[in-house]
Amino acid sequence: MEHCRDEGGFAEERNSRPFVDTMRRLFPLHDLEVEELFPPHGTHMRLASDEEGYCAFLTSEGCRLPRDVRPWFCLLFPFWVRGRMLTMFTASDCLVCRETKTLEESLVLIGTTTKEVRYIFGRLKLAWGFEPESDE
Repeated sequence: MEHCRDEGGFAEERNSRPFVDTMRRLFPLHDLEVEELFPPHGTHMRLASDEEGYCAFLTSEGCRLPRDVRPWFCLLFPFWVRGRMLTMFTASDCLVCRETKTLEESLVLIGTTTKEVRYIFGRLKLAWGFEPESDE
């Protein structure tokens, strides 16, 4: 990714049990696939973080990467899809979570729609090796 080539924007990390368990909670219908995609001695790529554990691209104003080059997860955050239900993570450091009280307010603040969030979630699943369900 040219926007982060000189900054070490991504880091390779071992597939720890806590990581795999988190992936299984995020994708409850894909337990077997999670175990296959993230084997115990394998690795995965993640965004690099600073000394405090924050994304290397996160600033007080939000992400400094142009929207058109952000990873799918970053485009999706703080939203998530569980079956047919659109939900939000509750991250105290997230500007959207701090400035809004409802999912609807958050969608408006970001300038997106439920349909767009579902599309991005489907793209994220494909990028991570999962097939989207037909009802997502």
